[in-house]
Amino acid sequence: MPKTGTTSIQESLRFGLDDPAFRYITLGGINAVYFLDLLFSERPEEFWVHRLKGTSASRIQSMRRDHESRFRRVLCRARQRSQTPILSAERCWEMPASNLERLRDFLREAGFQATVIAYLRPIKSFAESCYQQRVKWEDLSLEAMLQGGWADTRVITSAARKLAELERIFGRENLTVRAFMRSSLADGCAVRDFCRTLGIRFNPDSVIRSNESLSLDAVRFLTAYNRFIPGANRTRLGDRFVLIKALEALDGDPVRFHSNLLAPLAEEIDRVVATLNARYGIDLTEDLTAADGSPCLREEADLFRFNQTSLNWLAERSGSPRIQAGNGEAVARAVASQVDRIRRRPVLRIRWAVLSERLRSKLHWLRHGD
Repeated sequence: MPKTGTTSIQESLRFGLDDPAFRYITLGGINAVYFLDLLFSERPEEFWVHRLKGTSASRIQSMRRDHESRFRRVLCRARQRSQTPILSAERCWEMPASNLERLRDFLREAGFQATVIAYLRPIKSFAESCYQQRVKWEDLSLEAMLQGGWADTRVITSAARKLAELERIFGRENLTVRAFMRSSLADGCAVRDFCRTLGIRFNPDSVIRSNESLSLDAVRFLTAYNRFIPGANRTRLGDRFVLIKALEALDGDPVRFHSNLLAPLAEEIDRVVATLNARYGIDLTEDLTAADGSPCLREEADLFRFNQTSLNWLAERSGSPRIQAGNGEAVARAVASQVDRIRRRPVLRIRWAVLSERLRSKLHWLRHGD
């Protein structure tokens, strides 16, 4: 399941894995999501990266052939060295069964039996984290997410159903389910829990902790940008990364939902939590009202309530006059313009941070490969 410490696991394994019994495979990316979708999806052109870049169908087919050949070589090398390949991709949680079946068969042909490690997060916490993540890339209203069926079909009823699907495809004996909760993780750390579960020797000092969450105020800014800047959804991928990196620097309250937003789903949440506990022995019980007394989202209008502290930060970072605190569309449009100014004129250190991370990843892959 996405938003379960996967970035920390991926970054830690990519740069810190030194157990010769295991091989972390990315084919040059951060994780396996790019090439797994490219190789095993019926319609790889629908992958969001290809859509944002406008990658042509012929180019996608060429990349597909190239990555398949590279993937086969890496798996062959791992088998010759008696290594266990590790593939990490949150998108596997969303892949249709046919994609997963093709992946299973591909691995079998290469001489491997897949073992699946699935981390599940408490449902409300997951919805909150996913919302701020999706706002990074698209204009998504609370109504579209929660009342339009997103929470019901993708978070709640899908959890038990997805695990049943994984059991059918890979076998119950090859599926391990873990709760992404600090109290349940080994030493409270997803990386150490993952390594301990698989028997990977890993130096705790090599754990990379990653927190890519946006604050509530940053989500408000990005929502205004998505909603009121023409063509925001067509922003170049590189520019979008730079803008998000800049907004990650805005501290503040985390994104939390008021319990009223999930009230229509409360009974279904209880049923699914009970089912997962009975079937897999994991308890995802959470207090849905825990955030009700703190800053949280109760309705769509809350996304357009801007406080002076955050607006002062925005004015400074965009080099613009200060906007007075207020609510509603007029203020949101002014905010959107200043956010767009940050995108068009990002400070050098933000661009350098993004570029240096890419260079670090590329150089590491060139030295160590897959």
